[in-house]
Amino acid sequence: MSFQKCPYGFYVHYIQGEEEDNPFLASFGTFAHQIHQLVFSGVLGRKDAGDYYLEYFNDFVVGSSPSKEVFASYYKGGYSYFKSMPWFPGEIVGIEKEFYFDVLGHPFHGFADLITRENDGLVIYDHKAKALKPYSGRKKPTKTDLELSEYARQLYLYAEATKQSLGEYPKYLVFNCYRVQNFVRLDFDSRNLDETLRWADEMIQKIRTFDAWKPDIDYFKCRNLCGLNDRCDYYELM
Repeated sequence: MSFQKCPYGFYVHYIQGEEEDNPFLASFGTFAHQIHQLVFSGVLGRKDAGDYYLEYFNDFVVGSSPSKEVFASYYKGGYSYFKSMPWFPGEIVGIEKEFYFDVLGHPFHGFADLITRENDGLVIYDHKAKALKPYSGRKKPTKTDLELSEYARQLYLYAEATKQSLGEYPKYLVFNCYRVQNFVRLDFDSRNLDETLRWADEMIQKIRTFDAWKPDIDYFKCRNLCGLNDRCDYYELM
């Protein structure tokens, strides 16, 4: 997905080997993932998550926010969630579960945020600061429908990983949109899995033969989402 966002950024990070910095939005997400991991592993009590968030926010969330309004939305949204952190049903199977798996002959490596087992099967969770919306159900997909499908590809890749590692596909894929306190729950669909595997294969084939490492210049993304903009030859062109 990073290749689709910006081919040049992909080149600098994965081919030249440059490490990414953590701008505000990225470091906020990393901090939120850390708190989830501490709670699910039993190191931090669920009732103490809000206090931990307040105490360590400034230590872990770095970089300049896109605006005061964005900072307030993220800070308040995160605190509102963690001070009354919801219970996740079922038995915990994996926390930041590391997978090495195969997709149509290509090796993959990734981490699933949380895997649980409910009565009717496995559930894969992805913690997202982004406010995703459930499918609209319209005949013609909306912009938010297409966005959700794009994000779901990552969970479908992890669905394939659970099959190879745990011997079964999940029953549900869930986006925990914690900042807005909303769960977007998807039924596992084998057709979407097949589409994702084909997409992954096509992307890998494209990357292997790609030679036009041009940037996708977008003011907001380049300034606030890219962790490589201080090493980007095109950043000053914005």
